Amino acid sequence: MYSVIAATRNLAKVDAIQHAFDCMLGPGNYRVSSIDIDSGVPPQPMGNHQIRTHTTLMTND
Repeated sequence: MYSVIAATRNLAKVDAIQHAFDCMLGPGNYRVSSIDIDSGVPPQPMGNHQIRTHTTLMTND
């Protein structure tokens, strides 16, 4: 059995991840665990600059 870690608690995103793995591996062949992480991006980012600035910082660590 595969173990999948979803770095989100957003149920819509977790459902989408489960759907994708159902299609790839078949239902029951994996387990999804959902965890909280601090992305540093506010819940409602204001514009591409705020999103891109944070994304660049994350990829340069």
